[in-house]
Amino acid sequence: MSEKAKKVSIIIPMYNVAPHAKKCVESVLHQTYKELEIIIINDGSTDNTMSVVAPFRDLDERLKIISWPNHGVSAARNLGIEIATGEFIFFLDGDDWIADNCIERLICEQERENSDIVVGNYHRFRTSSSSFLIHVPEENYYTKTYTPAEWFAEYEDSSEYVLFVVPWGKLYRKKLFSNVRFPVGVKMEDAYTTYLTYLLADIIAFVNEPIYVYRINESGAMGSSSEIEKNPIKCLEEEGMLLSMLGMDMKVVMKKYHERILILKEQLMQSGDTGNNYHKVMSYLEILDKYGYRPD
Repeated sequence: MSEKAKKVSIIIPMYNVAPHAKKCVESVLHQTYKELEIIIINDGSTDNTMSVVAPFRDLDERLKIISWPNHGVSAARNLGIEIATGEFIFFLDGDDWIADNCIERLICEQERENSDIVVGNYHRFRTSSSSFLIHVPEENYYTKTYTPAEWFAEYEDSSEYVLFVVPWGKLYRKKLFSNVRFPVGVKMEDAYTTYLTYLLADIIAFVNEPIYVYRINESGAMGSSSEIEKNPIKCLEEEGMLLSMLGMDMKVVMKKYHERILILKEQLMQSGDTGNNYHKVMSYLEILDKYGYRPD
């Protein structure tokens, strides 16, 4: 690594995560990379999350806690972006945790290629069974760099598409967020946001090592959301418009858009909603069929 360590601001929104907050914070304080600013946004928690977290503030001067009324995870992340003073930003959800070498590994890769974004792989951990669902064996570890055009053409179509969308587990150059913010009051807000940072980047690196642990909570937002809420169509329309204007490969976005239209059709049929939304979806499918669109 370079002689002068680059400061990384770790932004952690927390809302009613008392059972998991201690593990989350400890994983950050145990990082082998020390040049950190740790920003916890207490988003109006009504449980004892803050009584779990507050003692850590006296143990480590790098840790800041900002409490405000509940505004949602998007607003909390946006506040963290405004406060952050690091050259780089890393998002961590309050019920997740990271490997001890997480930030050091991402910074090492960032310096190797002067990357603007470094994407790390992750484990999934199911709370109900206390078990890991994804394992990346060491023999499968690798690193690779992309231009934005290469990233959109290749990785967005991978089996691990969730890695493309989620904001956590990634090292971002902070300047990418000069104008990018997470939309408030929108489900799956990351789908509307993360792709913008890829387009603003010059070099994107991927580290196929599980440096982040994502806790699956069946009662959480992802567990309780419908398939179409997990895969919103509007964000693909916005993404596709930008890619088209930039002359980038549209094949993957078109394929995913078609998939989501079919999901929405099934959901509307199952719910018995055959009104305007149903007819709009069916007209899209009729037009695509008329002009011979077939996903590869």
